[in-house]
Amino acid sequence: MKIEYILSSQIILIAIGKTVGYDFNPILIVDQGTNVMIELSSKHPYCNIQTDRHRIRINLRMADVSKVYRVPETDIMKYVEICKNKTANANLQNIFSFPGTKWCGPGDTAKSNRELGVFFQEDECCREHDSCSRYIDTGVCRGGVCNDSPYTRSHCECDNKFKTCLQNLRSPVGNLIGEIFFNVIGMTCFKEVPPCNVEDPKTRLTITQEYITSYFNVGGLNCSLEFKTTSQFKPKKPYKHSILLSIKRKHLLIIQTLFRKN
Repeated sequence: MKIEYILSSQIILIAIGKTVGYDFNPILIVDQGTNVMIELSSKHPYCNIQTDRHRIRINLRMADVSKVYRVPETDIMKYVEICKNKTANANLQNIFSFPGTKWCGPGDTAKSNRELGVFFQEDECCREHDSCSRYIDTGVCRGGVCNDSPYTRSHCECDNKFKTCLQNLRSPVGNLIGEIFFNVIGMTCFKEVPPCNVEDPKTRLTITQEYITSYFNVGGLNCSLEFKTTSQFKPKKPYKHSILLSIKRKHLLIIQTLFRKN
């Protein structure tokens, strides 16, 4: 079952609730020893570092079940350094690679196009996005814009398709990947600026040629481009069985808390 896969990758499913932080449901990254926790929020301030173990435990108990992410101690220090340097938007995308996937990160670790990670449905979405044929490489100028970022920019159609793919899964892992890439890191894409050809009236052939040249990433015919920040990721409501499972966990947590007090 999917829940077993989630537990095996240290994504802790605890209870539905709210966390003590800067956003209603921030993403929580915590080390295996529960010594350091980072709250990643889509709102300012971008991240908050917690080292109080008592407060960390409280936050984890009240956390959204789909937004707690366990990492080794060596990895948590990388995230801490990012927060301190306040350069997370540029650096997080370069080091982030979601556990249990082969395609959801900078580059891919798959040995073949058919190889997928444990979270194969989410990995399929990432693999499809990686195969986007409309992109601008680092340091390349095209259509009046230059990609000065350290990573490739994809066409907005590819980014939006990637977002929709994750949303349609309605899974905790898919939602977490979507929120990290679109809400925390923030994905920038490019699109054509209409009209692409301002010298002569467009004919059906001209429009087709422009689309083909853009699709195969070989430039356009007098077609200007612009960068755009992809819209926020909004998770769809989970299926009924997922909601019931989360409610049961919350009730179990309440019972456990009562017994501890006694």
